Parts: sequence; structure tokens; C-alpha cells
Amino acid sequence: MFLEGITNAKYVDAFKKIITDVLLFDLFMTIIYLIFTYDSSHWSGEGKDDDDTLAKKAGNRFYYSTMISTTLGMGPISPTSFTAKFITT
Repeated sequence: MFLEGITNAKYVDAFKKIITDVLLFDLFMTIIYLIFTYDSSHWSGEGKDDDDTLAKKAGNRFYYSTMISTTLGMGPISPTSFTAKFITT
């Protein structure tokens, strides 16, 4: 079967490293977005009610950084200010 070699330890370790690296990058970008684009006016798709607490802001920024880093596209949230667009690019 073609799945026979998938359980090989080196592939599992490589997969774990990739997932860890992506999550660390997403957490780093979440912090950067929180510092430089704290206000919801930097983003379209987020209203003041959806972005009124630090937990919601962190969740929204983490969601956005995950969408960008996994190349799934921007989703319903996209940058509108120069600062947010500059950080994203």
C-alpha cells in the first residue's frame, strides 16, 4: 500500500516540526498584529463588537495569521490600513 511508509519516524518528526514552526510563526505574527494594529479600524470584516476585548482581538489576529501562513487566503478578514498591509506583506 502507498501508506506503508507514512508511519516512518523521520516523516512524523518532520511533520511535527512543520506544525510547530507554523504555530510559532502564527503566535509571533499575532503579537505583531496586536502591537501595531490593535484597533479594529485596521481591518475589514471586523466590527467593534467582534473586536472589543483583548481575547477577541488576539483570536481574530491569530485567525488571520493562520489563514495567511497556511496559504488559504485572507478569508473574511483583510487589512485596510497601510500599517496592517505593510506587516502582512
